[in-house]
Amino acid sequence: MKDIKDVLKPYMLRPTLQKVIVRLLIGLIAALLWDRTVNSSHYYAIVPDAFFVVGAFWLTLAWINYLRLDGLRNPFANSLMRKEEKKKKRLLKRKREMIDYVDEELLADRGTEANLRIFVSGDDQGRRQLAELESALAELKKDPAAADYGRLTWELTKVKEEDWANNWKVYYKPFPIGERLLVRPSWEAVVNAEDRVVLSLDPGMAFGTGSHHTTRMCLEYLEKTVQGGDRILDLGCGSGILSIAGVLLGAQSALAVDIDPIAEKIAYENAQLNGVQRDRYTVHIGDVLTDHALRRFLGTQQYDIVMANIVASVILALLP
Repeated sequence: MKDIKDVLKPYMLRPTLQKVIVRLLIGLIAALLWDRTVNSSHYYAIVPDAFFVVGAFWLTLAWINYLRLDGLRNPFANSLMRKEEKKKKRLLKRKREMIDYVDEELLADRGTEANLRIFVSGDDQGRRQLAELESALAELKKDPAAADYGRLTWELTKVKEEDWANNWKVYYKPFPIGERLLVRPSWEAVVNAEDRVVLSLDPGMAFGTGSHHTTRMCLEYLEKTVQGGDRILDLGCGSGILSIAGVLLGAQSALAVDIDPIAEKIAYENAQLNGVQRDRYTVHIGDVLTDHALRRFLGTQQYDIVMANIVASVILALLP
């Protein structure tokens, strides 16, 4: 027995032509029905009653398409798709400062809810933070575009007290990168470096462990680029992993910049771990997009290598 889509599919037209025909048929059928109500026979002399059968057939196909049965074209699909694309663009526009890249599959799967998990202490400070969260969600629900954000609900669960600041270290082990580098967590011993340049690191609360794909690619490119005696600029230095690696590979000096104040302390500590002194390694804190004094200072220097392992929106804003 044939499936309904196999029976009806040969009769389907292109969506644009189909919409035109459907609208014409609706208008003609409405005119015929009105003609009947006033007991006129004028139209029946031109259009036979069989027209109702043809019209009903096409309208049925259009309605089947509207219900989106598998294999059949939807005459309203283009309009619906355009509306959905506009919603996605509005969402991305509102979040453009926080989103660098969004996987197309994530955009397509809008039916899956996103869940954000946060941890707060069980004392008065934690309770104040929860109250602020509840207040912020209540305000967010008033946003006209709140429907795009999901349900905006939250649940509270008690968990066992753990050393969240140090538990991750169990999974952070020494690992090679490229042909010359070996990243070593400061608390781990290196058994066999295989003549690699050892980069000792304690990222702490700053970004940059070496395990992220973009960081690894920058390090692999860096070891092929440093010629010896180079001057390096590292924008978005985080833990200092890239600029410190550059000095260990033979660069003369490195100037590191980050927007997070904690990066200054951690980057200097990591530089000291690797025997890199401040006469060769300098860290500046500031926003390169808004801090004009910092931008002027950076512009007075010359660099052989510039690294910017940061979000694309900042890089684009820095382009001349």
